[in-house]
Amino acid sequence: MRTFSGRMVDLKNFSEQDIDLRDIAISLCRQNRYHGHTAMPWSVAQHSILCGMIAQLVGLSASLQQAIFIHDVHETWFQDIISPIIQEYATQSYKEDQKKADRVIFKFFGLEHHLDNESSIQMTKLVDKVALVIEQIFLRPGYDYAIDRGSWSHEVTRMV
Repeated sequence: MRTFSGRMVDLKNFSEQDIDLRDIAISLCRQNRYHGHTAMPWSVAQHSILCGMIAQLVGLSASLQQAIFIHDVHETWFQDIISPIIQEYATQSYKEDQKKADRVIFKFFGLEHHLDNESSIQMTKLVDKVALVIEQIFLRPGYDYAIDRGSWSHEVTRMV
């Protein structure tokens, strides 16, 4: 694929040389979350900022805040695809290439140690879920958060 900066990126052989901050900024601010099914446009970049703010508000370490902030950067090249589609239609190869890209991205930012740290992984998922709940409440017309509340962990309920 050719990116905004003009780079040709081979997703099968993704490397640090493929990373350009301009590409990340342009791509993530132009990709709408939820395939655009929101009351107003809400980009992956805005979601990332919200996740970073939540991580900061709950007092996580600066390093973990950064890791949470970049947890969706791979979507610069792999797109923001909603979970039901990923789970049902994404090939194993696609998922593996995305995971390899995450390793490269996290290494690029000096945060690779968070990818193998179970506590970091769980906290990233928790913050992402809290952001998702906040986004659902404010961006999805008619969303009844009481329906999903039963599936929320105690930590999510406390943070929201």
